[in-house]
This record gives sequence, structure tokens and C-alpha cells, in this order.
Amino acid sequence: MNHTGKNGRCIDLNTYYQKKYDHYLFRVLDRLQCPHCHNPVGLRIHGRYLRNIYLTATKRIQIMVSRMICTCGKTFVVLPPAIIPFKRYILGTVLAVIKASKGQSVYYAEKRFEVASSLIRYWLRQFDQWHGALVKAFGLLESGPIEAAYLYNHYHQKRRLMQIISAWTQPFHDLFTNHIV
Repeated sequence: MNHTGKNGRCIDLNTYYQKKYDHYLFRVLDRLQCPHCHNPVGLRIHGRYLRNIYLTATKRIQIMVSRMICTCGKTFVVLPPAIIPFKRYILGTVLAVIKASKGQSVYYAEKRFEVASSLIRYWLRQFDQWHGALVKAFGLLESGPIEAAYLYNHYHQKRRLMQIISAWTQPFHDLFTNHIV
């Protein structure tokens, strides 16, 4: 048996995950809407670009992800729930590292997942500051990463689980506009 769980010719990980992404895109294409104007029609594929994804610290893949454009002129990228915007590691790995760090220690997680302790501490700070309360309130770490991603998005629709918070988001922007520099 090969890594796809089927007998026969083994395909490389990039091809396997590219096919999984293309299948996901095909399934959600008719349900997509623009995140800016919420228009469900008038979307078209605007291009594709290569995205590096870390499945683990030692297994890395590259897939072509699709960029969409709306009639309002805004563009966005279609990413499955397992891929966190602006991060290279997939959600399953990040959540597993966080659980291991909180359950054991940062050094245990570093050794087990081969992720640098500085990166783990960064993830822990980000998780505690931005995601911890919501995740704890609804027990999202008890479910699998995909289910946790869907549930998190249900409760907090403007952000994905473990997504980096930009300095240009509204709460940060308000801090700078209300003060005289």
C-alpha cells in the first residue's frame, strides 16, 4: 500500500495534495461569495500561485492555490480550512503542538514535532491572546482540526483559527486614530 491507502502506483505528496486542493475548490466553487461585498455571483478565477505548506517540520509540499476576483474589483484566495492564512504550517500541526505544549511542555512539543521552541512560544502567545477564550469556551481543541476550524469560523466569522492578526485590523487602527501623535 502507498500513502494514499490504495494499492498501485505511488504519487508524490505534491501531486496528492494538489489533487485534494483542486477537488476542494471544485466542491466549494458554487458556494463561494466575495468576502468584501458578499456577492455570490460574478466571481472568476484570477490566477494561481505556488504556496509552500509544512505538513510537519520535515514534510513540506507545494501546491498551486487559486486567487478569485469579484465584480467589485477585490481579490481573495481560496484556502481549505486546514490551511491557515499567512502561516506555513497546517492547522492540524499547529493545534497538535499547542496541545502538547499545554499538556506536557514546550520542550516536549519541540522534540516530538521538531518545531523550534521559539516558534512554539510564538504560537502559544498568539493562541492565548487571540483564540484561547473562544476555543476554551466551546471546547474546540477536543475536536479534530477541520471541525475546530469550521466551529471557530461559525463563532468568529472575521478570522480563522490561529490566523495572524494584522496591525491594520479595525481594533488596532482605532488605537492610532484616536490619539494625537
